[in-house]
Amino acid sequence: MLDLERDRIVDAISSGQLNSNNISIDKIREMARPSKDLWEDLDRGRAILPTPAHLDQYLHSYAPMIKSQWSIVLSEIEVSTGRLTIFDYGCGQGLAIMLLLERYGPNLSGRVNKLVLIEPSYVALRRAEKILGCYLPDCNVRPVNKCLDEVSPDDLEADDDDVKLHLFSNVIDVEGFDQYSLLSEIFSNKGLHCVLAVGNDRNTHGGSERLEMLFNLLHDDGHRDWLTIHDSKIQRFETDGGKKAIYFHVMVEV
Repeated sequence: MLDLERDRIVDAISSGQLNSNNISIDKIREMARPSKDLWEDLDRGRAILPTPAHLDQYLHSYAPMIKSQWSIVLSEIEVSTGRLTIFDYGCGQGLAIMLLLERYGPNLSGRVNKLVLIEPSYVALRRAEKILGCYLPDCNVRPVNKCLDEVSPDDLEADDDDVKLHLFSNVIDVEGFDQYSLLSEIFSNKGLHCVLAVGNDRNTHGGSERLEMLFNLLHDDGHRDWLTIHDSKIQRFETDGGKKAIYFHVMVEV
């Protein structure tokens, strides 16, 4: 059953307290009210969160780590020029896209044609849709309330001419879905694709091996007849807090 608890972040956007002029990930986190009693329910960040209170606790428990990861990754890459469709897989509350927009500002936000948010938690997806609609009020934001194994080509529709930016923030390293099948669905769309995946560098519960295997699959010579790799990189790093992490970035034309 869906939780009908009021979401103070959604309410703040609806009332105008949060708007396109003042919204930021730090401000959202300040407004959230954590409850340490819910920490274990997060299952180390892997749980499908059922209530806004769980979302608030997630912000306090994991947003600093995610922000630290992405600040380093985004300093290492450049987002392709041209109009963008951005896909965020297991988007949660939309933290990765928020950090992307805050990093690049109007030079990026003015080029975003469409956002596709894929997330199994209804309450997280509802919050992400409202937040990102606030960041990009003129953008087409499409919520997809599904698990990743349920995603179909119809969910991933985009204009062939758009650069398709695929974000995986602490998702690929988590077991529980077929990453290879999802990649096949992604590349059913023609055009230029940028795949950007970030996760904790660990050797348990899926971990770094899942990122490395997907990265290596993209570089398999057997795929050369239908895709072209223009740029790629995989790298381990440490966050400002000393946490080990890993990311890869691949630019593929199909």
